[in-house]
Amino acid sequence: MGYAVQQTDEGGYIIAGDTEIYYISMSDVLLIKTDSSGNEVWTETFGGSAADRGRSVQQTFDGGYIIAGWAVSFGEPDPDVWLIKTDMSGSEEWNNIYEYEENSGDWGYAVEQTHDGGFIIAGSTMSAVLMCNGSNSLNKQEGTDVWLIRICSDGNTSFQITNLSSNWNLISLPFNQTIDKINIIIHQLNNNYTWSEAVLNDYISDYLFGWSRTGQSYTFSDVLNPGEGYWLYSYVDCELWIESFIPVYDDYITDFETSWNIMSVPYDQTVNKTDILINDMAWNDAVTAGIINGYVFGWDRDGQSYTFADTFIPGYAYWMYAYQECTLKRDVT
Repeated sequence: MGYAVQQTDEGGYIIAGDTEIYYISMSDVLLIKTDSSGNEVWTETFGGSAADRGRSVQQTFDGGYIIAGWAVSFGEPDPDVWLIKTDMSGSEEWNNIYEYEENSGDWGYAVEQTHDGGFIIAGSTMSAVLMCNGSNSLNKQEGTDVWLIRICSDGNTSFQITNLSSNWNLISLPFNQTIDKINIIIHQLNNNYTWSEAVLNDYISDYLFGWSRTGQSYTFSDVLNPGEGYWLYSYVDCELWIESFIPVYDDYITDFETSWNIMSVPYDQTVNKTDILINDMAWNDAVTAGIINGYVFGWDRDGQSYTFADTFIPGYAYWMYAYQECTLKRDVT
């Protein structure tokens, strides 16, 4: 059975579906590559001992393929979303299973590669209550929901925020959604720790020091807001990660108050200061007009000193001075 087809870069076609031998074997995911005339070039199957199905396929930036569907073989008896990455010859490079909750039924119906090389999967999830009781479920609120999954290019659902050096770090959130510090994962020496565990092990300090733009003073903070910066002390070199976080891409960066501001770019790519609009004015025009000071002061985490910066790096924060209130946006023209 074929469920998805896409024309490939060289003019052929890639087809995804599933195959089974009735009464003999359960279904496997099926991937077929053809030439431009529809002649079969190669065929690959993926699966285990139970029913596994493919429902979507896309060619990836590297010429390989990404397949979304579901698998029962690896978490029987309930299906889980299954993502398979292959090279251009259909050989598997990696595969990942995604389960919304224990014993839930989860299905993947569509997959696309995002501009940063990751993937977005659309599917559905059904609660364990309804899976067990069917239409006789006593709790009618337990049903099927749409499930959207955002993952990295290697199939993981974790996203790196930034790395920390053992000392003071001026950090920021490279996504434009607020997160609580307790939802941050600390990765150190190939081990993952919750925020509380990392504090208990003396890997990081428990305190985040934010900057009040209106009060021009430091404040304690338990959350990281996009477009702002925070001081965090680390006792060891480590990394900050966040689970199941969905980056959102738009033009807004942050608002400045008159005087000093600690700011950042809430995007996961470097932004040059000349690509930033100040009140919809070009950077140099805003400097000439006396809206902002043209100097950006970054923090060298290794040297523990301030440095001049012309670019904004995701996960890092910067000092800037504004002579009047203004709004910073990314120039995407």
